[in-house]
Amino acid sequence: MFTQARNTTAKLLLLYVFCTFALVRSQEKLEVGDRVPSTVIERNFSVCYQDKGSTTSLGKYDYTRNGGEKFVTVIATYYTGCTPGRNEAGAYVQVIDKYQTAFQRNVAAMETLKNGVNGEICEEWARLGFNTTDFEKISAGGFPVEIVDDQDRALLYTFFEGPEHPEYVILDPCMNVVSRVSNVTDLDTVLFEASSPEAMDTACSEQESSVSTPNSPPTIATQENPTCVAAFGTAHDLTTIANSEHNISFPRDVTFESDNMLWVANNHTDGITMLALNDDGTASSANFQADRAHYHYMDKISSLSFDSKGQFATCQ
Repeated sequence: MFTQARNTTAKLLLLYVFCTFALVRSQEKLEVGDRVPSTVIERNFSVCYQDKGSTTSLGKYDYTRNGGEKFVTVIATYYTGCTPGRNEAGAYVQVIDKYQTAFQRNVAAMETLKNGVNGEICEEWARLGFNTTDFEKISAGGFPVEIVDDQDRALLYTFFEGPEHPEYVILDPCMNVVSRVSNVTDLDTVLFEASSPEAMDTACSEQESSVSTPNSPPTIATQENPTCVAAFGTAHDLTTIANSEHNISFPRDVTFESDNMLWVANNHTDGITMLALNDDGTASSANFQADRAHYHYMDKISSLSFDSKGQFATCQ
């Protein structure tokens, strides 16, 4: 029978899960000056509005991938349950529409919504700040912003981390982060400069000129004979307690709720997997409990603990 005194043993037994799924490293958001990784640029994201069921990607707006057409791209995040985002959502769409239609500039826009999405939420969010007539008018040629169904938060966690919302990230035509702002007024100011003909003409000049053949041969690292160091001493056993079939998704921490009930804090699903353990340490059953709201108290849990009364706290 497992006890709380054996938390360390349980964590060692779960190392198999952590290593197999590369689950021990958190992703840091991109900062100004960073280039968006190719894996993110090439990734297809589901669209929940306007063209529900279609996909989009940053690659469409990447000068180095789309055949040489330059775009400035804006990515926004909002928390659907908070007033600041609801107040700015319509203004954001109007700013993007202004650059796309009145200014005739290549400005692309996406947004990822905290608190989860479905088709109804996405359309309702798109309509915020507009009466029926104005909404139909601004949507006549296609809605100016792609609202992404970011279920695994790949877009969110790449560009945003922390409690800030709304927040906007601006990318240049070569997918470099050029600015990060927290309101539509500042976004408008940055976009006016970043999407100007002068800025677009010089954008990506460093990428275009940096492709060259080196004059000297590359340095080849000296080969060393590999050696292995035993992780847990000269002899050890490894038991697999659970795997992805038990609703585990990038776990960040494990701890005992009781003698034979192990809780796993999941990074990617905003929830807890509760494993009932047999005497041999394997899981007899697994239950998953999601947070009452996505991106809330269980969002990207880094640590989980219980007090003497059985109440638990999370650290994010």
